[in-house]
Formats: sequence, structure tokens, C-alpha cells
Amino acid sequence: MKVSENLTLYIISDATGETAQKVALATLTQFPDISMKIKRFPYVLTENEVEEIFLEIKKPGLIIYTMVKENIKQKIVEKSKEASMISIDILEPIMNILTRLFKIQPNRESGIMHKLDENYYKMVEAVEFTVNHDDGAGFDDYINNADIILIGVSRTSKTPLSIYLAYQGYKVANIPFITSDKTIREQQLKSFEKLKDMSIVGLTVDPVLLQKIREERAARIGLKESSYYDLQEIRKELIYANNIYFKYNWPIVNVSRKAVEEVATEILKILRFI
Repeated sequence: MKVSENLTLYIISDATGETAQKVALATLTQFPDISMKIKRFPYVLTENEVEEIFLEIKKPGLIIYTMVKENIKQKIVEKSKEASMISIDILEPIMNILTRLFKIQPNRESGIMHKLDENYYKMVEAVEFTVNHDDGAGFDDYINNADIILIGVSRTSKTPLSIYLAYQGYKVANIPFITSDKTIREQQLKSFEKLKDMSIVGLTVDPVLLQKIREERAARIGLKESSYYDLQEIRKELIYANNIYFKYNWPIVNVSRKAVEEVATEILKILRFI
């Protein structure tokens, strides 16, 4: 049997109020005989807004709030007393304990968790975009949606760099140079005209180092006697790539013997993202 069908749980927050609602719902699961409606008042930032909210609040009910500004909290307490209703601050007890434990004052910034959620979803979207635009895939979608485009010959760390940057929230596409096929090469050159004004970085590497990297990869996949790891051919590829970079005035980053994190930071600085 339900205790009451008329109780209302009022949630007041200076952000979305989702934190308070989750706590309330988790608690209510322990009281299956209590039925409460929930009414949420998000983004309450002024004392006047608190005044207006209490014109809507009716008994019987319970008020819980997540509020970091002291004057707004005091206003809620004041109006709750006037209405003879119980109000509970669900953040303050924990903040007080942490303040005493670490002897550090809280920032008291509203909506921090919501901001973290936004950053998380931005990162997920960036990673999904980057995976779908790896190694030249989805070219037609680059122009309007990519934050960064990386271009380079095979084995210049395009994919690892793209994924690393995606986890920083950047939508990254990467394009490999195709020099062995004349038709594809000409198609790429036409495509580059569409991209010339975007945030593009050309990747290069020491040819001897690249030869070693390609030889190791060729051995893993069972590739024998190939121009893929021929030093002379590698030098031609890199010269071709550098000529394209110079033609469009794209910045060049040398990835030789550098960690992914180091190169990624260099790219972001060059493009003035940091």
C-alpha cells in the first residue's frame, strides 16, 4: 500500500538538477511504499527566481537542492522555513567533510558535472568521426566537419595521431598519399584544391627510419621484394609529399623519433588550438 499519492519532491539546482534527481531516485527505491511526484527547477541563479519557485511549491512535499552560491542557498532555507517545509542540501555535507579533510576550499562553480558530460560526449563524437575518416575514408565529409586533417605517406603515424587528438575532442581525418597509381594521384591533387584552406598538417619523417619501419611491417604481413620499403622510392615519396605541402603552404611536422603525445601537441600549437 502506498503511503501517499500526493507528495511532491521539489528539486532546485543551479545546473540541470540531474545529480539531485539521481540521488533522490536511488533513495526512493529503498522505500517502495512511498509514492512521490518529482518537479525539477533547473538553472536557478538568482534570489528572485527562488521567490518565484516558492509560489509554485505546495505542501505536502520535500525540497532538495544542489546550490553552490551561498546567498541562493540561504534564500532557499529562508523560504522553506516560511513555508514550514523541509529542505535538504545534498552537496554541503560532503563538501564540508572534504574541506576539513584536505583544508582546501571548494570552487563553488555551478554545473561542473554537466560540463564534464558535455566534454565526454564531445570526445565520443570526435572519436567516432575520426574512426570513420581514417586512411582517406569519407572524403566528401571532410570539408564541413573535420577540425584537423593530417596528410602523409604510409607509416607516418597518421592513425595513432588522429585517434590521440580525437580523445582530446578534435574531429580528425587523415589522408595517405597515393603515388604509385597515376589516376588516383591525379584525383587526389584535384581533391586537395577543396581542402587548401582547412586546418591541415603535412607529416614527414626521416627516410632511413621510415624504411626500417616499413621493412618491419612488410615482414609481419609477408610482403617480399617490394618498392614499399625501397629507400630510393621512399625518398621520392617524401619529396613528392613535401612539394604538395609547399604548394599549399601547409605546415610540416617531422614525426621522427617523437612520441605521439609530443607530435600531437606540436600540431595543436601550429594550428593555434592551444
